[in-house]
Amino acid sequence: CHSVSAEEYIDMVQDTLRVFGGSFKKAMLCRRWKVPNHGFFPIYAWKALRNAFPNTFTWLVTCPVAGTWIGASPELLLEQQGAKAQSWSLAGTRHQNRPSGWTEKEKEEQDLVTRHIRSSMSSFGLKNMLEIGPEETTMGNLQHLATRLSGTLPEADTETGLRLARLMHPTPAIGGTPTEAALNFIQEKEKQNRGYYAGFMGLLEPEALRLRLYVNLRCASLGPEAHWIFAGAGITKLSSPEAEAQETERKADLIRPFLTLRPQG
Repeated sequence: CHSVSAEEYIDMVQDTLRVFGGSFKKAMLCRRWKVPNHGFFPIYAWKALRNAFPNTFTWLVTCPVAGTWIGASPELLLEQQGAKAQSWSLAGTRHQNRPSGWTEKEKEEQDLVTRHIRSSMSSFGLKNMLEIGPEETTMGNLQHLATRLSGTLPEADTETGLRLARLMHPTPAIGGTPTEAALNFIQEKEKQNRGYYAGFMGLLEPEALRLRLYVNLRCASLGPEAHWIFAGAGITKLSSPEAEAQETERKADLIRPFLTLRPQG
């Protein structure tokens, strides 16, 4: 386990750009940062995250296998109510202070995710499919492109919804395209265990025929001596290594201030 410096990340991106070609179009590479634990109180951080980012799925969860995680994710993988299902294609990132207008790189990155989700829904047998977007959505000082895709599931039970979620995951927003080639490349380049980062989690209510699953982003793994923040960026042939490194820093900055919170007084 080690923190990935900006220089290391830039080298990873440059290596990625050298192998792009043919059908290999995108890979999402992540970094992590170590934050010392100085008497941090997780419940205060969770409450503060919930208040700061009310339009995200905010969680504090612990399990024996993977430890304790905290985060606030804007990325809806799948929402189901009865036979109705929707997903968000969320990709492309810019700082809110940047002049208006999205780059071709950001538009392409978002389109790759949209096409993957559209194809997954169609092959799964969803009917009455509808797309809205892309439109802008904001988390903190970052803006993203989002497209909402919806349709009618073949069956209304949540097991059907879970099967669709497993088919869609991982989308190019957290893996790459084509999926297998991108994941193999990520495993080789990152040389680290992501843990629950970029997995999906959420609420499952089988009796109500309802589920709501989010991709585990803007998150940190909590430990007794230190915490680890995870953040990544989607790399395409139009990527600038320096700009991608800066994007990961800004994403990490969304959660870093919350990992030092303690009770007042």
